[in-house]
This record gives sequence, structure tokens and C-alpha cells, in this order.
Amino acid sequence: MPSSSSSPSSSLAAAAADALPTSSPWLQGNLLLLGVAVLWGSYTPVLKILFNLPQGPTPELVAWIRGVLQLVILGTVVLVSQRVAKASGKETPKRHRTEVFGRQVPTVALGALEIGFYNSCATLLQTEGIATSGAIRASFLIQATALWTPLLSTLFGDRPNNWQWAGSILALCSACIVTLDQQQSVEITGFPETGDMFILAATVVYSMATVRIPSYAKNVAPLELAAGKSSALAVVASMLLLFEFSPLDPEPVEHLVDLWPAYQEQVSAWGGLLWAGVFCGALTAFLHVKGQSMVTATEAQLVFSTVPLWSAVIAAATLPDEHLGPLTCVGALLMVVAGFVS
Repeated sequence: MPSSSSSPSSSLAAAAADALPTSSPWLQGNLLLLGVAVLWGSYTPVLKILFNLPQGPTPELVAWIRGVLQLVILGTVVLVSQRVAKASGKETPKRHRTEVFGRQVPTVALGALEIGFYNSCATLLQTEGIATSGAIRASFLIQATALWTPLLSTLFGDRPNNWQWAGSILALCSACIVTLDQQQSVEITGFPETGDMFILAATVVYSMATVRIPSYAKNVAPLELAAGKSSALAVVASMLLLFEFSPLDPEPVEHLVDLWPAYQEQVSAWGGLLWAGVFCGALTAFLHVKGQSMVTATEAQLVFSTVPLWSAVIAAATLPDEHLGPLTCVGALLMVVAGFVS
């Protein structure tokens, strides 16, 4: 049975791994996931900039554009790599299959359905939450995944050790400290707000994806699994967008332009959408799956605990209403400590 590394679509993964200054799969995986953390850190500030625009795009439209961009880019790369392999005369390896109700089903299809479902739900929940929450605040609230991930890992048989538990709990506490800082520095009507609830719900679903990805990533080419879950996001986001025009919606829209009235004037916003879809979408989808094929879910979550650090710095630099308070600095320091503890 061929491994995922023998798939023609994994050539990009091999090239990326060879470029890293180490032969340790564990360190390679963590470096790839650190790249994901930096890109994810830029995601919340970019969306907040878009949502702050007068007559800017709605969360539903942003999620749909991001999903479609991911699907087009990753789908194209998969198809091109397969054609190149076929033209070179290489034998296409058999796909790994999993038995479901007595039938053999391609594992990549199962992974696309399951991981794609988690990723789609979490992305939509987070996008809605960012629209009504502060950028730095939203970035640190999402770190509730630091607690959910080891809990869910235990349920699926991957028991974190005591040090990993300590690091995860410390990372969660540091996120709470920064959240308190944001409560003091911005006007908040109450806790939790509607946006906060959306983001906290997203943390549970993101954690499920983090826990379940390794079970697929070792048998499926990372690029194909990333394309599969991006397909699910595009489908779910499209269904949600269509719902906006249906009579079932309490306030249905009549024209697509109603979801972004100022799309012609806000040229720079298209750059933000491209960044969210290409770098924070397609690229991170691939790096996430590839990195998690080398490390455990809890170890991956500890790397992801640095996301608010990058997000806070980027938000403070690009959003005039976002500031780094003293508690934010304390929380950031504790996150670094959490990584060393684990």
C-alpha cells in the first residue's frame, strides 16, 4: 500500500521539506505549522479591515470568495501535478481505501467530507464572530482550542502527557488574560457578546479538525486532502450564500451587489480578499495538513497558540482602534512559556 509521499501531488511537499534546514520530521512539521500560525495571525486583522469598510463585503460573501479561491487554486495544482506525472510515464499509485459499512471507500473522500465539514463550520462561525468583535480580542478568544484539543485527543485515544496538558492550560489562561485586557480597552456591552459566542463555538469545531487530520494525513497526500476540505468549504459557503437570496431568509437580498455595494470603489479590498483566500486559505490548508502528518494534535495546537501574538502585532500596526495593553504583553509572554513547558 503506497504512502502519501508516493503520490504525484506530494512533489510540492517534498520540495518544501527538502528546503527546510533539518532532516527531523518533527521539526519540519513544527516549522510548517509555525508558517500556518503566522498566516492565520494575519487573517483576523485582514477580515476586520474589510468589515470596517463602509458598505463593504458581508461575512457570507467573504467566506464564499475565500472558499472558491481555495478550491480553484488547490484543485488546479492537484490536476496539473497528476497530468505531469502521467505525461512523465510514472505509474499512478493506488489510493488508500477505508472500509465503511462493508464497502471500500477512498480515504481522501472520507477526509474531505469529515475535515471539510469541521473546517467549513468553524470558518463560517469565526467569520461571523470577527464581524462583531475586536480583532485582537477575537484572535485570543480562538485560543480556547488550547483546551479543547487535548480533551478531544483523549477521547480519540491520543492521550497528551502531563507537560502537554500543562502547556495547553497555560496557553488558554494566557488567552483569557489578553481577553481581559481587551475588555478594559474597548467598549463592550457584555460578555459574552454574540460575536464572542460565534468564535467560541468555532474553537470546538477547529479542535475537532486538528484532532482528526492526523488520522487521514498519513494515508492521503496532503495536497489532495487540503483540496478536498477546500471543496467542502466552497460548497457550504455557496449554499449559505444562496440562502441569502431565498424567501426563507428573514431579510433576503435581491442582487449580488447588495452583499457589497461599494465593490467598485474599494479596489484595495480585493487585495485583502486575495490574501485571505490565497495565503490564509489555500496555502495554509496545504501546510496545515502537511505539518500535522509529522506531529501530534496537541503539539500542533501548542504551535497554533502563537497565532494571537502575530495577530495582535499585525492588528496593532494596521487597525488604529486596536492597541496592545499591559495584560496583552503578559499573556503573550505566558504563551511563549507554554510552548517551552510542553
